[in-house]
Amino acid sequence: MVKITSQGTMVLPFQRLQELLKTVNTDNNKFHTARDTVTDNMANKNWETTIGSIDFEVSGNRVTVTCDTTGKSVKGAFKRSFDVVYEVMSELLELTLRDKDIENEDTLMAIRDITVVSVSED
Repeated sequence: MVKITSQGTMVLPFQRLQELLKTVNTDNNKFHTARDTVTDNMANKNWETTIGSIDFEVSGNRVTVTCDTTGKSVKGAFKRSFDVVYEVMSELLELTLRDKDIENEDTLMAIRDITVVSVSED
């Protein structure tokens, strides 16, 4: 088995990030909602790769998503790890962005640098 840890960074408008952070200690935690949605979607598919953990770190106007996946093949585990990080960030974007954010050309939002942080064999 191969364990992959990957990480991606998402840049959001500061106001939207503050709104996300306000939900952290509530029943409507959008970070948990994004994680649960992606985990549930992955569980419904018959893949040989499992999701270990999905963690978030916020710094400034950036959210870093870190994901652990385990699979039988290196190639499959790499692909699934990247997919999970991207899907979680995509879900967060959907939960937080408003139409006016898209209309404002000065709005800073991006998904950057999905990278493999570590690889280990069990």
